[in-house]
Amino acid sequence: MIISMIVVLSIQLSYAQENSTETKEITTTLKVYKQEAKKINLQGLTEVTYFHSNGEIAQTGFLKEGKPHGEWTQYDPKGLKIASGSYKNGKRQGKWLFWNYDTLDEVTFNNNKVERITKWNNTSVVSKN
Repeated sequence: MIISMIVVLSIQLSYAQENSTETKEITTTLKVYKQEAKKINLQGLTEVTYFHSNGEIAQTGFLKEGKPHGEWTQYDPKGLKIASGSYKNGKRQGKWLFWNYDTLDEVTFNNNKVERITKWNNTSVVSKN
């Protein structure tokens, strides 16, 4: 089975074969990423891991029918977590957290649309809308 998708941080083509673990090099306009995909028996999900060109994990999550579904986590090239949240059938859903060095953005999505943003620093809320 061939699965393709657009990843949140950059455009990437990915694919997985049913009941297999496969590693492929993926070239984008920015960098070369390595992708691993493994079919698991949880509601037809495929677990995927994307890597930065330096070998650090860039993203981890699940695909369902070729679309992001369930929990996803994203990391910078140094391995620091920069985003975490859930997809439902390819659309961001619920609370997402985005780490920006000294602040944390809490963004609530409904059907891929932003409903609310709260910005936090180390000690308090910076802004809320």
